[in-house]
Amino acid sequence: MAAPPFHILGMFLQLFVPLASGVTIVLWELAPEGCPTPVSTADNTLRAIEASGCDATFVVPSFATQWSHNEEDVRILAKLDRVITGSGPLSDEIGEHLVNHGVKLTTAYGGTEFLAPCIVDYTKNRGPHEWAWTEIAPEFPVRWDPQGDDTFELQVLTNEHYRPMVINTETPDGPAFSTKDLFIKHPTKQGLWKIVGRLDDQVTLGTGEKVNPNSIELAVLESPLVTGALLVGRGRNQVGLLLEIVPEEDFDSTDDDSLARIRNLIWPIIEKINAKTPTFARIYKETIIPSRHSKPFPRTPKGSIQRKQVEAVYEVEIQRMYAAIDEARGGEVVNLPKAWDRTSLEIWLVDMAKSLMQQPEIDISKDLFEQGADSLIATFLRVRVVSAMRECGEPNISTVSADVDPSIVFTHPTIAALAKYLTDLVLPDAGSAESARNLADVRIRDMMTLIEKYTSDLGSQPIPSENSHSFRPPKETIVITGTTGTLGSYLLAQVLQDEKVERVWAINRSKLDDPLATRQQVSFEEKGLSGELLQHEKLRLVESDLGEPRLGLTESLYQEIANTTTLIINNAWRLDFNLSVSSFEPHIRATRNLVNLALASPHGAGFVRTIFISSISALASWPLQNGPVPEGLIEDPAFSVGSGYGESKYVGEKILDIAAKKTGLEYTVIRLGQLSGGNNGFWSSNEWVPNLLQSSAQLGYLPDAQRSILWVPHHSAADAILDVSLQKSSKGSTPGESSLPPALHLVHPRPVPWSTLMKCISTTLADTCGIEPLPLIPWTDWVAKLESAEQTIMQTPSSASNPRAYERIPGIKLIRFYRTFGMGMSSTDPDAQPPLPESERGVAALEFETTKMQSLSPTLDKLDPLNDDDVLKWIEYWRSKGMFTSPASHP
Repeated sequence: MAAPPFHILGMFLQLFVPLASGVTIVLWELAPEGCPTPVSTADNTLRAIEASGCDATFVVPSFATQWSHNEEDVRILAKLDRVITGSGPLSDEIGEHLVNHGVKLTTAYGGTEFLAPCIVDYTKNRGPHEWAWTEIAPEFPVRWDPQGDDTFELQVLTNEHYRPMVINTETPDGPAFSTKDLFIKHPTKQGLWKIVGRLDDQVTLGTGEKVNPNSIELAVLESPLVTGALLVGRGRNQVGLLLEIVPEEDFDSTDDDSLARIRNLIWPIIEKINAKTPTFARIYKETIIPSRHSKPFPRTPKGSIQRKQVEAVYEVEIQRMYAAIDEARGGEVVNLPKAWDRTSLEIWLVDMAKSLMQQPEIDISKDLFEQGADSLIATFLRVRVVSAMRECGEPNISTVSADVDPSIVFTHPTIAALAKYLTDLVLPDAGSAESARNLADVRIRDMMTLIEKYTSDLGSQPIPSENSHSFRPPKETIVITGTTGTLGSYLLAQVLQDEKVERVWAINRSKLDDPLATRQQVSFEEKGLSGELLQHEKLRLVESDLGEPRLGLTESLYQEIANTTTLIINNAWRLDFNLSVSSFEPHIRATRNLVNLALASPHGAGFVRTIFISSISALASWPLQNGPVPEGLIEDPAFSVGSGYGESKYVGEKILDIAAKKTGLEYTVIRLGQLSGGNNGFWSSNEWVPNLLQSSAQLGYLPDAQRSILWVPHHSAADAILDVSLQKSSKGSTPGESSLPPALHLVHPRPVPWSTLMKCISTTLADTCGIEPLPLIPWTDWVAKLESAEQTIMQTPSSASNPRAYERIPGIKLIRFYRTFGMGMSSTDPDAQPPLPESERGVAALEFETTKMQSLSPTLDKLDPLNDDDVLKWIEYWRSKGMFTSPASHP
């Protein structure tokens, strides 16, 4: 009765089901001629269920939600043999409430193109509390296509007995209908699947993160103030939430006080949602947009919200909200600082951080990113700071609000440092001499402080005796960290196939509701690596926190690893060039903890070899006049000043160096350059190179540069690292003296001119994607075209509010990076451009010695230059992920 008879769902329930099963269907009585046709509501449907003596009912989720709030309605439902819900998602809270009160609830799944292949009765595998999980009939031909984020798209196949009414895709298992419905597996019960959204409903942020909106939107509907919710944010850096407010609520969307009142009323539910949501998908007060009563959400005949139509209706409001955030306006400042002295600011900033980070306590001297903050929280904290400065009523403070640096939270990542920065800004006379200190000096001090912090107690460790490393087992036992990443996956795949390796401990951080085994499997599948390798008996997958004592492991497991390990590959590190060095302290602490693991070996400190995966960005300020960077340790920290990422790698290198000199630890640093696509072309489309190429396809030009490309394919980099790591050890006689050089460079020994590779890319794009050949223009001209494209989008209302405009030219969000990266790349004449500070020049212009690395790695020594075949693999992979499919729109 709840389904309209003109809809396919109504036809199926009211016509096909009784014909096939013989059940009796209850329908509305035909309306007399001239009278309106009855419209199903939650109230009249339940009354009809009770009056007709129904045994079971199919209801839409909105009806079930309304009934759940009334005890008598729930008692009526509990008398039925079955209550089936479908055609849309029902929130977990509502479903559990009904089940806990005796309602025999189950979920149906189907589609117009393939009908309903699910089992709706309870089975041995599925009881009342699995009401939300779907069980597909075993004889029904389906394929579950992994999406790389623990979700799977259901694809309906054909066989000799069945063919869906629509075939719209080809799969490895044959022709199929792509439902675009996304499911997750039941964590323990085989064959149970839960729908969590649709491919076309997913909100893909500008950061590349994907958010399934359904669970958030459903949870918001628990509020009696809300009749509809819609998550937005495609192509943006954070999500926003549109709320349809009940007509009875007196609300003026143009009044700031009214807006704040609605946001505060809904906030307790948002806090509950945020507690279960990844940080990149959290809702902030600034991103909540209540609807206008004059603009209700467009809906289908079934009552479902029409997503695209709602976004079109609220296009202006959405654009206004994001513009306010970008310009640091519209901050939801609950209260202003009591004063603008340092102590008052610390108290106020702690309150703001608690609210944004959803944490009860914040340590003012501890890095905010270490306490759970991310770039999104940093953005909103800055928004609130600037808003408070503008609204404080003090002209001098309002004026300097424009001087607040966009990266303020990254460069001052503790509450104490942030408060001091703001005090110095608004009360310049209160600043100390340190506030004027050269930024490079501050960064050097920060690096040296961290080095001292994590090496000061190493002198207490005994230096091993000469025979402490004389015994070597015939096979290696390896600890590898960060194996779910790209390089880590290739390293893991290789060592699992190596006969010289007896045991592999793959250690990764734990994720709530995201098992390591699943993450590792998905990572292997993405890169074309055999998932069967993960079943190898030598593999041990370990979830831990490397920053905790004993790596966060039990004493017994830690001792087992320490007693058997012969090699540690320290590969896990956060890649983010926005953060300051202090924000990498968890990784620096993990490096020291892995040193402790090596020193815990019963065979002595020199028994375990440690390989530290560093980066050439650790030498970002190497002077060009000094020539190629040598393969060795660099003592002067000034050469590392640049990004916090590179500085943190320098700190890690020094920790190992000092540990070796004090304890006899054997180690080698391998500094990586840019890595390119792997065997199957896998190269994350979120990285700067694919973003550059996607943008170039839209701009109609590729950037040229008078530099060489030193990129190494991921799989070759992994092989080269293992060439070095698995070298036979023969220690020297001096503590800290190793059979291997202390530092090596892993960049391509046969560089290719930038222009040569770009021309190859242009030709390949033309041949495979039908894109007109892209001419090369100077780098600075290309950046200017990118900036012009951004201005065009911003000045065109229909484009400015359309996230897809930015998706077509993703390089817009990396303009600052490309501008800096290209400095010094457009000319070979050093006098043709103004000199740049080394820390701003980056590593693009540097050359690196590789002689020692080549002597130890046959893989690198024999590595062919990048060529047409490599380029073809990359482009075919990117094209399979949807790149280069939009028509170009040259500015």
